[in-house]
Amino acid sequence: MAAHLSGKPEYAAFSRRILGWYAKNYRDFPEGRGPAGKGRVMSQSLTECSWLLSAMDAADLTFAYMTEAEKRAVEVGFIEPGVQQISRFRFGIHNIQCWHNACMAAAGYFLGDPAWVARGNEGNLGFRSQVEKGILKDGLWYERSLGYHNYTVSALVRHCEIARNNGEPFHMVGRMPKLFTAPLQLAFPNLVPPSLNDQGYSRGQVGTFALEMAWAWYQDPTAASALRKRYAEGAPRKGLHLLKYGSDLPDGEQYVSPGSVDMSGAGLAILRRGGVRGPCAMLEYGEHGGGHGHPDKLQLILYGLGQVLCPDLGTTGYGVPLHREWYKTTASHNTIAIGAGKQRSTTGKLLGFRKEAAYSAAAAESTGAYPDWRLRRHLLLTDGFLVDVFAVQGKKTDTIDWSLRAAGTATTPLALKPDASKPENKTYGYLKEKRSITTGEQWQCSWQTKRGTLLLTIAGAPDTRITLAKAPGPAGDDPWDTLQVRRQTASTQFVAVYQFLASEDKGQPVRVAGGKIQIGSTTVRLPTAEDPLPVLE
Repeated sequence: MAAHLSGKPEYAAFSRRILGWYAKNYRDFPEGRGPAGKGRVMSQSLTECSWLLSAMDAADLTFAYMTEAEKRAVEVGFIEPGVQQISRFRFGIHNIQCWHNACMAAAGYFLGDPAWVARGNEGNLGFRSQVEKGILKDGLWYERSLGYHNYTVSALVRHCEIARNNGEPFHMVGRMPKLFTAPLQLAFPNLVPPSLNDQGYSRGQVGTFALEMAWAWYQDPTAASALRKRYAEGAPRKGLHLLKYGSDLPDGEQYVSPGSVDMSGAGLAILRRGGVRGPCAMLEYGEHGGGHGHPDKLQLILYGLGQVLCPDLGTTGYGVPLHREWYKTTASHNTIAIGAGKQRSTTGKLLGFRKEAAYSAAAAESTGAYPDWRLRRHLLLTDGFLVDVFAVQGKKTDTIDWSLRAAGTATTPLALKPDASKPENKTYGYLKEKRSITTGEQWQCSWQTKRGTLLLTIAGAPDTRITLAKAPGPAGDDPWDTLQVRRQTASTQFVAVYQFLASEDKGQPVRVAGGKIQIGSTTVRLPTAEDPLPVLE
Protein backbone atom coordinates (compact mmCIF):
# COMPACT_ATOMS: atom_id res chain seq x y z
CA MET A 1 0.00 0.00 0.00
CA ALA A 2 2.90 2.35 0.75
CA ALA A 3 4.17 1.81 -2.79
CA HIS A 4 0.78 2.74 -4.27
CA LEU A 5 0.30 5.81 -2.08
CA SER A 6 3.83 7.14 -2.49
CA GLY A 7 4.46 6.09 -6.08
CA LYS A 8 7.72 4.42 -4.97
CA PRO A 9 7.90 0.80 -6.27
CA GLU A 10 10.79 -0.03 -3.94
CA TYR A 11 8.31 -0.19 -1.05
CA ALA A 12 6.76 -3.28 -2.68
CA ALA A 13 10.04 -5.21 -2.72
CA PHE A 14 9.46 -6.87 0.65
CA SER A 15 5.96 -8.05 -0.34
CA ARG A 16 7.33 -9.42 -3.63
CA ARG A 17 9.97 -11.38 -1.75
CA ILE A 18 7.56 -12.81 0.84
CA LEU A 19 4.95 -13.82 -1.75
CA GLY A 20 7.63 -15.45 -3.88
CA TRP A 21 8.90 -17.39 -0.89
CA TYR A 22 5.44 -18.79 -0.12
CA ALA A 23 4.98 -19.66 -3.80
CA LYS A 24 8.08 -21.87 -3.60
CA ASN A 25 7.45 -23.42 -0.19
CA TYR A 26 3.73 -23.50 0.69
CA ARG A 27 3.02 -26.95 -0.80
CA ASP A 28 5.79 -28.49 1.31
CA PHE A 29 4.49 -27.32 4.67
CA PRO A 30 3.15 -30.13 6.90
CA GLU A 31 -0.51 -30.05 7.89
CA GLY A 32 -1.53 -28.69 11.25
CA ARG A 33 -3.54 -30.63 13.81
CA GLY A 34 -6.82 -28.75 13.84
CA PRO A 35 -9.24 -28.70 15.61
CA ALA A 36 -11.27 -26.68 13.06
CA GLY A 37 -9.86 -28.26 9.90
CA LYS A 38 -6.17 -28.46 9.10
CA GLY A 39 -4.05 -25.65 7.72
CA ARG A 40 -0.46 -25.51 6.57
CA VAL A 41 0.75 -22.13 7.81
CA MET A 42 -1.82 -22.20 10.63
CA SER A 43 -2.82 -25.23 12.71
CA GLN A 44 -6.43 -25.18 11.51
CA SER A 45 -8.16 -24.36 8.26
CA LEU A 46 -10.27 -21.70 10.03
CA THR A 47 -7.28 -19.48 10.79
CA GLU A 48 -5.69 -20.51 7.49
CA CYS A 49 -8.70 -18.89 5.79
CA SER A 50 -8.31 -15.53 7.50
CA TRP A 51 -4.55 -15.63 6.85
CA LEU A 52 -5.06 -16.49 3.16
CA LEU A 53 -7.55 -13.64 2.80
CA SER A 54 -4.92 -11.22 4.09
CA ALA A 55 -2.32 -12.81 1.83
CA MET A 56 -4.60 -12.30 -1.18
CA ASP A 57 -5.05 -8.66 -0.18
CA ALA A 58 -1.27 -8.31 -0.15
CA ALA A 59 -0.93 -10.08 -3.50
CA ASP A 60 -3.65 -7.91 -5.03
CA LEU A 61 -1.69 -4.80 -4.03
CA THR A 62 1.69 -6.22 -5.01
CA PHE A 63 0.86 -7.74 -8.42
CA ALA A 64 1.24 -4.30 -10.05
CA TYR A 65 4.96 -4.51 -9.20
CA MET A 66 5.55 -8.16 -10.18
CA THR A 67 6.45 -9.79 -13.48
CA GLU A 68 4.01 -12.12 -15.21
CA ALA A 69 6.17 -15.08 -14.22
CA GLU A 70 6.20 -13.99 -10.57
CA LYS A 71 2.45 -13.52 -10.55
CA ARG A 72 1.84 -16.92 -12.09
CA ALA A 73 4.14 -18.54 -9.54
CA VAL A 74 2.11 -17.00 -6.69
CA GLU A 75 -1.17 -18.18 -8.23
CA VAL A 76 0.00 -21.74 -8.92
CA GLY A 77 2.32 -22.28 -5.98
CA PHE A 78 0.46 -20.43 -3.23
CA ILE A 79 -3.14 -19.31 -3.82
CA GLU A 80 -4.35 -22.45 -5.64
CA PRO A 81 -2.90 -24.96 -3.14
CA GLY A 82 -4.04 -22.73 -0.30
CA VAL A 83 -7.68 -22.75 -1.33
CA GLN A 84 -7.48 -26.46 -2.15
CA GLN A 85 -6.23 -27.06 1.38
CA ILE A 86 -9.02 -25.23 3.17
CA SER A 87 -11.77 -26.50 0.84
CA ARG A 88 -11.25 -30.06 2.08
CA PHE A 89 -13.05 -29.19 5.32
CA ARG A 90 -16.78 -28.55 5.70
CA PHE A 91 -18.68 -27.26 8.72
CA GLY A 92 -22.34 -26.97 7.77
CA ILE A 93 -24.22 -23.79 8.64
CA HIS A 94 -21.56 -22.35 10.90
CA ASN A 95 -19.36 -19.34 11.51
CA ILE A 96 -16.32 -21.38 10.43
CA GLN A 97 -17.90 -22.22 7.08
CA CYS A 98 -18.52 -18.51 6.50
CA TRP A 99 -14.76 -17.92 6.65
CA HIS A 100 -14.13 -20.85 4.30
CA ASN A 101 -16.70 -19.47 1.86
CA ALA A 102 -15.13 -16.01 1.87
CA CYS A 103 -11.72 -17.54 1.22
CA MET A 104 -12.96 -19.74 -1.65
CA ALA A 105 -14.83 -16.86 -3.29
CA ALA A 106 -11.83 -14.55 -2.92
CA ALA A 107 -9.52 -17.15 -4.48
CA GLY A 108 -11.99 -17.69 -7.31
CA TYR A 109 -12.19 -13.99 -8.15
CA PHE A 110 -8.41 -13.63 -7.71
CA LEU A 111 -7.60 -16.56 -9.99
CA GLY A 112 -10.41 -15.90 -12.45
CA ASP A 113 -11.84 -19.34 -11.67
CA PRO A 114 -15.68 -19.36 -11.62
CA ALA A 115 -15.77 -22.81 -10.03
CA TRP A 116 -14.22 -21.51 -6.82
CA VAL A 117 -16.49 -18.46 -6.89
CA ALA A 118 -19.55 -20.71 -7.16
CA ARG A 119 -18.23 -22.96 -4.40
CA GLY A 120 -18.04 -20.02 -2.02
CA ASN A 121 -21.25 -18.33 -3.08
CA GLU A 122 -23.77 -21.04 -3.89
CA GLY A 123 -24.82 -24.54 -2.88
CA ASN A 124 -25.95 -25.98 0.44
CA LEU A 125 -23.02 -24.47 2.34
CA GLY A 126 -22.37 -21.31 0.31
CA PHE A 127 -22.88 -17.68 1.25
CA ARG A 128 -26.56 -17.59 0.32
CA SER A 129 -27.35 -20.69 2.36
CA GLN A 130 -25.46 -19.36 5.37
CA VAL A 131 -27.47 -16.13 5.24
CA GLU A 132 -30.78 -17.91 4.70
CA LYS A 133 -30.34 -20.59 7.38
CA GLY A 134 -27.91 -19.00 9.80
CA ILE A 135 -29.32 -15.52 10.37
CA LEU A 136 -32.42 -15.62 12.57
CA LYS A 137 -35.34 -13.41 11.66
CA ASP A 138 -34.28 -10.84 14.28
CA GLY A 139 -30.89 -10.54 12.60
CA LEU A 140 -28.95 -12.49 15.24
CA TRP A 141 -26.64 -15.31 14.14
CA TYR A 142 -28.24 -18.60 15.21
CA GLU A 143 -25.47 -19.59 17.64
CA ARG A 144 -26.89 -16.84 19.90
CA SER A 145 -23.49 -15.77 21.17
CA LEU A 146 -22.50 -12.17 20.51
CA GLY A 147 -18.91 -13.36 20.27
CA TYR A 148 -19.75 -15.70 17.42
CA HIS A 149 -22.26 -13.26 15.97
CA ASN A 150 -19.53 -10.65 15.64
CA TYR A 151 -17.07 -13.23 14.33
CA THR A 152 -19.57 -14.26 11.66
CA VAL A 153 -20.25 -10.61 10.80
CA SER A 154 -16.53 -10.19 10.10
CA ALA A 155 -16.54 -13.19 7.75
CA LEU A 156 -19.70 -12.14 5.92
CA VAL A 157 -18.45 -8.55 5.54
CA ARG A 158 -15.25 -9.86 3.96
CA HIS A 159 -17.30 -11.98 1.59
CA CYS A 160 -19.60 -9.06 0.72
CA GLU A 161 -16.63 -6.77 0.06
CA ILE A 162 -15.12 -9.32 -2.32
CA ALA A 163 -18.44 -9.79 -4.12
CA ARG A 164 -19.16 -6.03 -4.27
CA ASN A 165 -15.76 -5.44 -5.86
CA ASN A 166 -16.84 -7.87 -8.56
CA GLY A 167 -20.28 -6.41 -9.16
CA GLU A 168 -22.32 -8.63 -6.83
CA PRO A 169 -24.45 -6.82 -4.18
CA PHE A 170 -24.27 -9.61 -1.62
CA HIS A 171 -24.75 -7.14 1.22
CA MET A 172 -28.41 -6.95 0.16
CA VAL A 173 -29.04 -10.72 0.25
CA GLY A 174 -31.80 -11.91 2.59
CA ARG A 175 -31.44 -10.84 6.22
CA MET A 176 -27.97 -9.35 5.80
CA PRO A 177 -29.17 -5.78 6.56
CA LYS A 178 -30.55 -6.94 9.95
CA LEU A 179 -27.31 -8.61 10.98
CA PHE A 180 -25.50 -5.39 11.83
CA THR A 181 -27.95 -3.80 14.26
CA ALA A 182 -29.25 -6.96 15.98
CA PRO A 183 -26.93 -6.42 18.99
CA LEU A 184 -28.73 -3.12 19.68
CA GLN A 185 -32.01 -5.02 20.08
CA LEU A 186 -30.30 -7.34 22.52
CA ALA A 187 -28.24 -4.90 24.59
CA PHE A 188 -28.99 -3.66 28.08
CA PRO A 189 -29.86 0.06 28.48
CA ASN A 190 -26.14 0.86 28.93
CA LEU A 191 -25.44 -0.71 25.49
CA VAL A 192 -23.58 -3.67 27.02
CA PRO A 193 -24.91 -6.93 25.53
CA PRO A 194 -25.55 -10.09 27.59
CA SER A 195 -22.98 -12.90 27.61
CA LEU A 196 -25.09 -15.56 25.94
CA ASN A 197 -23.79 -19.09 25.28
CA ASP A 198 -20.12 -19.64 24.44
CA GLN A 199 -18.39 -16.30 24.76
CA GLY A 200 -16.40 -14.35 27.29
CA TYR A 201 -18.22 -12.25 29.85
CA SER A 202 -19.47 -9.00 28.28
CA ARG A 203 -18.13 -5.83 29.84
CA GLY A 204 -17.84 -3.56 26.81
CA GLN A 205 -20.58 -1.85 24.86
CA VAL A 206 -21.87 -2.89 21.45
CA GLY A 207 -18.96 -2.50 19.02
CA THR A 208 -18.82 0.21 16.37
CA PHE A 209 -17.58 -1.89 13.41
CA ALA A 210 -20.93 -3.46 12.53
CA LEU A 211 -22.75 -0.17 13.15
CA GLU A 212 -20.38 1.64 10.80
CA MET A 213 -21.08 -0.98 8.14
CA ALA A 214 -24.84 -0.57 8.70
CA TRP A 215 -24.45 3.16 8.12
CA ALA A 216 -22.11 2.80 5.13
CA TRP A 217 -24.11 0.13 3.31
CA TYR A 218 -27.71 0.84 4.34
CA GLN A 219 -27.74 4.38 5.78
CA ASP A 220 -29.42 2.90 8.84
CA PRO A 221 -30.50 5.82 11.08
CA THR A 222 -30.54 3.69 14.24
CA ALA A 223 -26.94 2.67 13.62
CA ALA A 224 -26.00 6.32 13.05
CA SER A 225 -27.59 7.46 16.32
CA ALA A 226 -25.94 4.61 18.25
CA LEU A 227 -22.58 5.56 16.72
CA ARG A 228 -23.03 9.19 17.74
CA LYS A 229 -23.69 8.03 21.30
CA ARG A 230 -20.65 5.72 21.35
CA TYR A 231 -18.31 8.38 19.98
CA ALA A 232 -19.72 11.10 22.24
CA GLU A 233 -18.91 8.84 25.20
CA GLY A 234 -15.31 8.43 24.11
CA ALA A 235 -15.16 5.41 21.79
CA PRO A 236 -12.36 5.88 19.22
CA ARG A 237 -13.41 6.16 15.58
CA LYS A 238 -10.70 4.26 13.75
CA GLY A 239 -10.06 1.17 11.63
CA LEU A 240 -9.43 0.02 8.07
CA HIS A 241 -13.18 -0.16 7.42
CA LEU A 242 -13.35 3.61 7.96
CA LEU A 243 -10.57 4.19 5.45
CA LYS A 244 -12.73 2.32 2.94
CA TYR A 245 -16.25 3.38 3.92
CA GLY A 246 -16.12 6.09 6.58
CA SER A 247 -18.22 9.21 6.16
CA ASP A 248 -19.55 11.97 8.39
CA LEU A 249 -22.42 10.91 10.60
CA PRO A 250 -25.59 12.93 10.10
CA ASP A 251 -27.13 15.08 12.78
CA GLY A 252 -30.19 13.42 14.18
CA GLU A 253 -32.15 12.36 17.20
CA GLN A 254 -30.46 11.03 20.32
CA TYR A 255 -30.12 7.25 20.49
CA VAL A 256 -32.97 5.66 22.43
CA SER A 257 -32.73 2.10 23.72
CA PRO A 258 -35.45 -0.11 22.22
CA GLY A 259 -38.50 -0.83 24.32
CA SER A 260 -39.73 -4.23 25.37
CA VAL A 261 -39.43 -6.69 22.52
CA ASP A 262 -39.87 -10.38 21.81
CA MET A 263 -36.93 -11.50 19.67
CA SER A 264 -38.83 -14.56 18.53
CA GLY A 265 -36.12 -15.72 16.15
CA ALA A 266 -33.53 -15.85 18.91
CA GLY A 267 -36.10 -16.87 21.51
CA LEU A 268 -35.51 -13.97 23.88
CA ALA A 269 -38.31 -12.02 25.53
CA ILE A 270 -36.80 -8.71 26.65
CA LEU A 271 -38.68 -6.46 29.08
CA ARG A 272 -37.47 -2.85 29.48
CA ARG A 273 -38.65 0.20 31.39
CA GLY A 274 -36.50 2.88 29.71
CA GLY A 275 -33.52 4.99 30.71
CA VAL A 276 -29.97 3.91 31.50
CA ARG A 277 -30.93 3.06 35.10
CA GLY A 278 -34.29 1.59 34.16
CA PRO A 279 -34.60 -2.16 34.79
CA CYS A 280 -34.42 -4.74 32.04
CA ALA A 281 -35.27 -8.45 32.31
CA MET A 282 -34.54 -11.08 29.69
CA LEU A 283 -36.21 -14.50 29.46
CA GLU A 284 -34.42 -17.09 27.31
CA TYR A 285 -36.82 -19.59 25.81
CA GLY A 286 -36.01 -20.37 22.18
CA GLU A 287 -33.14 -21.30 19.87
CA HIS A 288 -30.49 -23.41 21.64
CA GLY A 289 -27.54 -22.21 19.57
CA GLY A 290 -26.04 -25.39 18.13
CA GLY A 291 -22.73 -26.62 19.52
CA HIS A 292 -22.08 -23.27 21.20
CA GLY A 293 -25.42 -23.32 23.04
CA HIS A 294 -25.79 -23.68 26.81
CA PRO A 295 -28.37 -25.77 28.75
CA ASP A 296 -30.14 -22.70 30.13
CA LYS A 297 -33.74 -22.77 28.99
CA LEU A 298 -35.97 -20.25 30.79
CA GLN A 299 -32.99 -18.44 32.25
CA LEU A 300 -33.53 -14.99 33.75
CA ILE A 301 -30.98 -12.25 33.02
CA LEU A 302 -31.55 -9.06 35.01
CA TYR A 303 -30.32 -5.47 34.72
CA GLY A 304 -31.12 -2.64 37.12
CA LEU A 305 -29.61 0.27 39.05
CA GLY A 306 -27.59 1.07 35.92
CA GLN A 307 -25.72 -2.25 35.90
CA VAL A 308 -26.07 -5.95 35.12
CA LEU A 309 -27.34 -7.56 38.31
CA CYS A 310 -28.03 -11.21 37.45
CA PRO A 311 -26.02 -12.11 34.36
CA ASP A 312 -25.39 -15.01 32.09
CA LEU A 313 -21.78 -15.76 32.95
CA GLY A 314 -20.72 -16.72 29.45
CA THR A 315 -17.75 -19.07 29.64
CA THR A 316 -13.99 -19.36 29.89
CA GLY A 317 -11.41 -20.88 27.53
CA TYR A 318 -12.52 -24.15 25.96
CA GLY A 319 -9.48 -26.02 27.28
CA VAL A 320 -10.20 -25.10 30.90
CA PRO A 321 -12.18 -27.75 32.89
CA LEU A 322 -14.48 -25.01 34.22
CA HIS A 323 -15.87 -24.61 30.70
CA ARG A 324 -17.59 -28.00 30.60
CA GLU A 325 -17.86 -28.65 34.34
CA TRP A 326 -19.40 -25.30 35.32
CA TYR A 327 -20.09 -22.66 32.67
CA LYS A 328 -21.71 -25.08 30.22
CA THR A 329 -24.06 -26.59 32.81
CA THR A 330 -27.53 -25.68 34.01
CA ALA A 331 -26.50 -24.96 37.61
CA SER A 332 -24.35 -22.03 36.46
CA HIS A 333 -27.40 -20.28 34.98
CA ASN A 334 -30.36 -18.49 36.56
CA THR A 335 -32.88 -21.23 35.89
CA ILE A 336 -34.13 -24.63 37.12
CA ALA A 337 -32.16 -27.89 37.28
CA ILE A 338 -33.89 -31.23 37.87
CA GLY A 339 -32.06 -34.06 39.61
CA ALA A 340 -28.87 -31.95 39.76
CA GLY A 341 -28.43 -32.64 36.04
CA LYS A 342 -28.06 -30.60 32.88
CA GLN A 343 -30.97 -29.64 30.69
CA ARG A 344 -31.16 -31.18 27.25
CA SER A 345 -30.48 -29.10 24.15
CA THR A 346 -33.96 -27.96 23.27
CA THR A 347 -36.13 -25.11 22.04
CA GLY A 348 -38.97 -23.79 24.17
CA LYS A 349 -41.91 -21.60 23.23
CA LEU A 350 -43.37 -18.25 24.18
CA LEU A 351 -46.74 -18.42 25.92
CA GLY A 352 -47.45 -14.70 25.95
CA PHE A 353 -45.96 -11.21 25.68
CA ARG A 354 -47.48 -7.89 26.68
CA LYS A 355 -46.38 -4.23 26.68
CA GLU A 356 -48.33 -1.70 28.68
CA ALA A 357 -47.53 1.83 29.79
CA ALA A 358 -46.93 0.79 33.40
CA TYR A 359 -45.40 -2.67 32.91
CA SER A 360 -44.29 -5.38 30.51
CA ALA A 361 -44.81 -9.12 30.89
CA ALA A 362 -43.74 -12.37 29.26
CA ALA A 363 -44.24 -16.08 29.81
CA ALA A 364 -42.54 -19.08 28.24
CA GLU A 365 -42.48 -22.87 28.51
CA SER A 366 -40.10 -25.76 28.01
CA THR A 367 -41.19 -29.39 27.86
CA GLY A 368 -37.97 -30.75 26.38
CA ALA A 369 -35.35 -29.65 28.90
CA TYR A 370 -36.03 -32.70 31.08
CA PRO A 371 -38.10 -35.76 30.05
CA ASP A 372 -41.55 -35.79 31.66
CA TRP A 373 -41.13 -32.31 33.14
CA ARG A 374 -42.83 -29.08 32.17
CA LEU A 375 -41.14 -25.80 33.07
CA ARG A 376 -42.95 -22.47 32.85
CA ARG A 377 -41.64 -19.04 33.77
CA HIS A 378 -43.75 -15.89 34.02
CA LEU A 379 -42.28 -12.39 34.39
CA LEU A 380 -43.73 -8.92 35.03
CA LEU A 381 -41.48 -5.85 35.11
CA THR A 382 -42.32 -2.38 36.41
CA ASP A 383 -40.08 0.55 37.29
CA GLY A 384 -39.42 -0.62 40.85
CA PHE A 385 -39.62 -4.40 40.80
CA LEU A 386 -39.78 -7.66 38.88
CA VAL A 387 -42.26 -10.43 39.63
CA ASP A 388 -40.96 -13.89 38.71
CA VAL A 389 -43.10 -17.04 38.88
CA PHE A 390 -41.37 -20.31 37.95
CA ALA A 391 -43.77 -23.28 37.83
CA VAL A 392 -42.40 -26.82 37.64
CA GLN A 393 -44.49 -29.94 37.05
CA GLY A 394 -43.29 -33.54 36.70
CA LYS A 395 -44.55 -37.11 36.98
CA LYS A 396 -42.49 -38.15 39.99
CA THR A 397 -40.69 -36.60 42.93
CA ASP A 398 -37.17 -35.39 42.27
CA THR A 399 -34.75 -32.67 43.35
CA ILE A 400 -35.66 -29.25 41.93
CA ASP A 401 -32.98 -26.57 42.20
CA TRP A 402 -33.74 -22.89 41.49
CA SER A 403 -30.49 -20.95 41.06
CA LEU A 404 -29.53 -17.29 41.02
CA ARG A 405 -26.27 -15.41 41.11
CA ALA A 406 -25.98 -11.64 41.37
CA ALA A 407 -23.35 -8.94 41.50
CA GLY A 408 -22.44 -7.65 44.94
CA THR A 409 -22.31 -9.03 48.46
CA ALA A 410 -25.20 -11.24 49.56
CA THR A 411 -26.79 -11.10 52.99
CA THR A 412 -29.90 -12.69 54.46
CA PRO A 413 -31.64 -12.56 57.84
CA LEU A 414 -31.93 -16.36 57.72
CA ALA A 415 -29.87 -18.22 60.33
CA LEU A 416 -27.76 -20.11 57.81
CA LYS A 417 -25.42 -22.82 59.12
CA PRO A 418 -22.30 -24.37 57.56
CA ASP A 419 -23.27 -27.11 55.13
CA ALA A 420 -20.78 -29.97 54.70
CA SER A 421 -23.06 -32.12 52.53
CA LYS A 422 -21.37 -34.04 49.72
CA PRO A 423 -21.89 -32.48 46.27
CA GLU A 424 -23.99 -34.48 43.81
CA ASN A 425 -21.47 -34.19 40.99
CA LYS A 426 -18.47 -32.16 39.75
CA THR A 427 -20.65 -29.20 38.87
CA TYR A 428 -22.16 -28.95 42.34
CA GLY A 429 -18.67 -29.35 43.77
CA TYR A 430 -17.94 -25.82 42.55
CA LEU A 431 -20.34 -24.50 45.21
CA LYS A 432 -17.96 -23.63 48.05
CA GLU A 433 -18.40 -22.27 51.59
CA LYS A 434 -21.99 -23.48 51.60
CA ARG A 435 -24.35 -22.28 54.30
CA SER A 436 -27.89 -23.63 54.42
CA ILE A 437 -31.21 -23.70 56.22
CA THR A 438 -34.58 -25.37 55.68
CA THR A 439 -37.76 -23.32 56.06
CA GLY A 440 -41.34 -23.14 54.92
CA GLU A 441 -41.69 -19.42 55.53
CA GLN A 442 -41.30 -16.45 53.20
CA TRP A 443 -37.71 -15.20 53.23
CA GLN A 444 -35.37 -12.61 51.75
CA CYS A 445 -31.85 -12.25 50.42
CA SER A 446 -30.17 -9.07 49.23
CA TRP A 447 -27.10 -8.21 47.16
CA GLN A 448 -25.39 -4.91 47.97
CA THR A 449 -23.61 -3.12 45.12
CA LYS A 450 -21.99 0.30 44.85
CA ARG A 451 -25.09 1.57 43.06
CA GLY A 452 -27.75 0.17 45.34
CA THR A 453 -29.34 -3.06 46.49
CA LEU A 454 -31.11 -5.94 44.79
CA LEU A 455 -33.65 -7.24 47.30
CA LEU A 456 -35.08 -10.70 46.61
CA THR A 457 -38.20 -11.99 48.38
CA ILE A 458 -39.38 -15.58 47.80
CA ALA A 459 -42.75 -16.88 48.96
CA GLY A 460 -42.67 -19.71 51.46
CA ALA A 461 -43.19 -23.37 50.55
CA PRO A 462 -42.82 -26.48 52.74
CA ASP A 463 -39.35 -27.96 53.21
CA THR A 464 -37.48 -25.41 51.12
CA ARG A 465 -33.72 -25.83 51.45
CA ILE A 466 -31.89 -22.51 50.95
CA THR A 467 -28.16 -22.54 50.30
CA LEU A 468 -25.89 -19.53 49.90
CA ALA A 469 -22.47 -20.39 48.49
CA LYS A 470 -19.43 -19.05 46.70
CA ALA A 471 -19.29 -20.19 43.07
CA PRO A 472 -17.40 -19.21 39.91
CA GLY A 473 -18.59 -15.91 38.48
CA PRO A 474 -17.36 -14.32 35.25
CA ALA A 475 -14.06 -15.88 34.21
CA GLY A 476 -11.21 -14.16 36.04
CA ASP A 477 -13.41 -12.68 38.78
CA ASP A 478 -13.44 -13.71 42.42
CA PRO A 479 -16.24 -16.18 43.27
CA TRP A 480 -19.75 -14.74 43.35
CA ASP A 481 -22.39 -15.13 46.05
CA THR A 482 -24.72 -17.71 44.53
CA LEU A 483 -28.13 -18.81 45.75
CA GLN A 484 -29.62 -22.28 45.37
CA VAL A 485 -33.21 -22.96 46.44
CA ARG A 486 -34.06 -26.67 46.61
CA ARG A 487 -37.32 -28.56 46.90
CA GLN A 488 -37.98 -32.31 46.75
CA THR A 489 -41.30 -32.69 44.97
CA ALA A 490 -43.04 -33.47 41.69
CA SER A 491 -44.70 -30.08 41.40
CA THR A 492 -43.92 -26.65 42.81
CA GLN A 493 -43.96 -22.96 42.10
CA PHE A 494 -41.19 -20.51 42.96
CA VAL A 495 -42.73 -17.06 43.44
CA ALA A 496 -40.14 -14.28 43.69
CA VAL A 497 -40.06 -10.49 43.77
CA TYR A 498 -36.89 -8.53 42.97
CA GLN A 499 -36.80 -4.89 44.14
CA PHE A 500 -34.25 -2.37 42.82
CA LEU A 501 -33.34 -0.12 45.75
CA ALA A 502 -31.24 3.00 46.08
CA SER A 503 -28.78 2.73 48.94
CA GLU A 504 -31.08 4.41 51.46
CA ASP A 505 -34.24 2.47 50.53
CA LYS A 506 -35.49 -0.44 52.63
CA GLY A 507 -37.89 -1.94 50.12
CA GLN A 508 -41.64 -2.52 50.14
CA PRO A 509 -43.29 -5.32 52.12
CA VAL A 510 -44.30 -8.31 50.00
CA ARG A 511 -47.34 -10.50 50.62
CA VAL A 512 -48.48 -13.46 48.51
CA ALA A 513 -52.06 -14.64 48.96
CA GLY A 514 -55.14 -15.56 46.96
CA GLY A 515 -53.44 -15.70 43.57
CA LYS A 516 -52.01 -12.21 43.99
CA ILE A 517 -48.83 -10.49 45.15
CA GLN A 518 -48.95 -7.28 47.14
CA ILE A 519 -45.76 -5.19 46.88
CA GLY A 520 -46.33 -2.18 49.10
CA SER A 521 -49.54 -0.64 47.75
CA THR A 522 -49.21 -2.30 44.32
CA THR A 523 -51.02 -5.52 43.42
CA VAL A 524 -50.01 -8.04 40.77
CA ARG A 525 -52.34 -10.84 39.72
CA LEU A 526 -50.44 -14.08 39.30
CA PRO A 527 -50.72 -16.10 36.07
CA THR A 528 -53.72 -18.35 35.63
CA ALA A 529 -54.66 -21.25 33.35
CA GLU A 530 -56.56 -18.79 31.17
CA ASP A 531 -53.87 -16.09 31.09
CA PRO A 532 -50.19 -17.07 31.48
CA LEU A 533 -49.15 -13.45 31.94
CA PRO A 534 -49.05 -11.70 35.32
CA VAL A 535 -51.11 -8.51 35.38
CA LEU A 536 -50.50 -5.24 37.21
CA GLU A 537 -53.80 -4.24 38.79
